[in-house]
Amino acid sequence: MKVFIVSLALLLFSTHHRSNKSLIERIKIGKFSFLIYKEGFYSHDDDWHAEYFVVRKPGQLKELCSSYMTAKRNDSTFIEGRYRVFNGKLEFTECYYFSRNTVSLDSLKLTFIPTKNGTLRLAQTVEFKGGKSVVAFP
Repeated sequence: MKVFIVSLALLLFSTHHRSNKSLIERIKIGKFSFLIYKEGFYSHDDDWHAEYFVVRKPGQLKELCSSYMTAKRNDSTFIEGRYRVFNGKLEFTECYYFSRNTVSLDSLKLTFIPTKNGTLRLAQTVEFKGGKSVVAFP
């Protein structure tokens, strides 16, 4: 009986978990193909619903990188993100519509490039504070 209950719980959890994921686009960077998914998540600590861009290689479950698509509470949007593929790079931009303190970011830009084995490597992080950019990495 215990095995049946545990199996049923795992089946229901895995079905619910999969329902929060949908394919947005198939992209190609250089000679490598990637899939960009939209995945949802509820943050109990912040009391908001978030959706993420998640990048994977076709046929694999491992996440190569991710970034916010949206974060909302009721009808208020706190974070909005977008992505673009250009010049052999994948770039995510996140805009923050809340301020926690005087050093909070306005937005963040993450740039990924493919490695020789087809994974993605973070090539550059640019932070924007008060409308001015600061390269945080490399």
